[in-house]
Amino acid sequence: MSNELRVRSYELGVMSNELRVMSNELGVMSYELGVMSNELRVRSNELRVTSYELGVISNPVEYLLYSWGRWGDGEMGR
Repeated sequence: MSNELRVRSYELGVMSNELRVMSNELGVMSYELGVMSNELRVRSNELRVTSYELGVISNPVEYLLYSWGRWGDGEMGR
């Protein structure tokens, strides 16, 4: 009976170690996902800034095109 208990105790110890390893692996994966999430947040912010800059550039261009269109229609200077 004592040998069976020792064997079961050993098996439970092995299972406990395996669960600890799995828990550590999940912790690492969680950390990596956090890093990826932060990188995506940074890229999203960079894209937002780029979009804003493109909007700032396009506004004068749109105004010039609008002005040239009005000038071509003979409405400029009226």
